[in-house]
Amino acid sequence: MSSLGRSLAAKWILAWALFKNILRVLVYGVRGPRDWLAAIRAESLGVTPAGTWTYLAATSRCIGCGICDVAGRPGERPSQWIVQIIRQPADSLLALDKARRLAELAPAIAHLCPQGMQAQYVSRLVEDHARMLRGE
Repeated sequence: MSSLGRSLAAKWILAWALFKNILRVLVYGVRGPRDWLAAIRAESLGVTPAGTWTYLAATSRCIGCGICDVAGRPGERPSQWIVQIIRQPADSLLALDKARRLAELAPAIAHLCPQGMQAQYVSRLVEDHARMLRGE
């Protein structure tokens, strides 16, 4: 296909996408990021406990590189724990064992992590969510 053909095909695809979007708004009245917001709402993300904002920034440094997996025992994946256990605050009671293990591994993870991730803060965040869920 020539460059003119590719250019026309790209313009046709963009025009068709615009037409479908306009048609969707006219027929269904859908506007804005409703689907995206509905997906976030479906995740049931909990309220952040008071006092956790002081160390919340340190928990978001993880880039998912997996280097911290070296600090764990064979079969342990601290990198997955860090990413997953703070995602669903409602599951904090189920993640307490992993959070405690992360607290044990925190010095080794801090030494290895290229971003300076402080795993003990992830552990504290999970424990705070668990306390909140228990009503403490």
